[in-house]
Amino acid sequence: MALTDRDGLYGTARFVDACQKAGVKPILGATLTVSDPRSAAGIAATQVILLAQDDRGYANLSRLITDAHMTGERGDPSLASEQICAHAHGLLCLLGPSSLPGSLAVDGRFDAARHAIDPFREAFGERLFVAVQHRLEPN
Repeated sequence: MALTDRDGLYGTARFVDACQKAGVKPILGATLTVSDPRSAAGIAATQVILLAQDDRGYANLSRLITDAHMTGERGDPSLASEQICAHAHGLLCLLGPSSLPGSLAVDGRFDAARHAIDPFREAFGERLFVAVQHRLEPN
């Protein structure tokens, strides 16, 4: 079972304790805000989900969260995608509809989405996953 807090690891201690009591292996992660103002796609802030595979991944995730809080605006932590890709070791990456590639694909800009996914593919390799989400429209 995985827990991903937004831009932090706030519930980690309680989550790990609950998982241990239930006999479930906890997977720790975070949903990080990616802010690329230089993005040629015209999409300023997006999100990626990172899951720690091991101790090195947890250390990289912790570093990324700290960097996001130190370099982002107060109360609005964010990172550039290059920062995330530079600390990819030990992490799994999920790119969903809220990621830059996902947002571009939802908008029908498939060539731009393929281009936006390339840095993540290079950094994460087989640890990169595309998350698909079906949204029901109200009747």
